[in-house]
Amino acid sequence: MLVLDCGTVREAREFLRARPPRVAFVEMSLGDEDSPALLAEVAEEFPATSVIAVGAGATEAIRALRFGAIGFLEGASATPAEWLAAAREAHLGGAPLSRSVGRFVVRALARERGMIVARPVLTSRERDVLSQLATGATYRGIGGQLGISEDTVRAHIRGIYRKLRVRTRDEAIARRIELDATTPEVPREMAC
Repeated sequence: MLVLDCGTVREAREFLRARPPRVAFVEMSLGDEDSPALLAEVAEEFPATSVIAVGAGATEAIRALRFGAIGFLEGASATPAEWLAAAREAHLGGAPLSRSVGRFVVRALARERGMIVARPVLTSRERDVLSQLATGATYRGIGGQLGISEDTVRAHIRGIYRKLRVRTRDEAIARRIELDATTPEVPREMAC
């Protein structure tokens, strides 16, 4: 194992070109140039080198991952064992992230891309009302079937529309069918 400490992006470039390592740690705050630019260069020019960015927080981690780092380590709080574990994980094809940063980064990137689509949680009564609505029943008919007032049915339907982010009966029914097709049914005793 070779360990070399480069104080600038320029020194790091020279070292990488002369002897590309399998794993490199790149500090996000190297003084002479923009470290993320170095991350992008390494990802492009040295695909066999796994780069772990080193910094201080989730914002830097997201930036580093965007520029090609495969992992992120919070250098100030990392123990020698964590540095070694991160190097091993990267060498074996993993993507090491500090625990405190990992969950934040994954959620932030998913939110950016609009990938997090929370499954609306309907109460058991709202599910009953929606099932009745899908049969074409009127509000009065739903109330009579479920033993609740027509005003209560309206209140449940407003809640259903809000949670499903729809504005009409047909949209609510279509959204329910879509949800039923993409996610398993939660047992009634576990549902809210």
